[in-house]
Amino acid sequence: GWNLIMSQISRSLLTPRDLNLLESILGSNDKRHSETYERLLANKVSTAIVIPLADIDPRVVTLNSRVSFAVGSSRADWRILVSDDSLSVPGLTLSIMTLRGLAMLGRFAGEQISVEQPDGRLEVISIEDVLFQPDTSWTCPVESPVA
Repeated sequence: GWNLIMSQISRSLLTPRDLNLLESILGSNDKRHSETYERLLANKVSTAIVIPLADIDPRVVTLNSRVSFAVGSSRADWRILVSDDSLSVPGLTLSIMTLRGLAMLGRFAGEQISVEQPDGRLEVISIEDVLFQPDTSWTCPVESPVA
């Protein structure tokens, strides 16, 4: 099915906002990131398929999505994907500044992704479900100041 096809193609579906964020991280030359992280980031940015916010599938992991996932054979858990470590809350969030967070961004519920670790071993992440995706979850207009 579709998930199998998406797993074969290791491209991510990113909103313009998520792609801009990744491009700014890529351009920041942050020395805290491992070579493995930088490689995954560069690959994600260069192969991304950009989907307008209004058209993004609710099963795609976007920034601020609540995602249920399992690592290896461990029990599934959920985290909210956040943009940086300053927004992290232990046990509740996962930053895209981490390999796991970055790897899941732009991927589909139902996918299994292998993520190379800095020590060379592969970690398999199973994205079980996107429990909440803010970009597609609004059922009524939200009052906000006009930009």
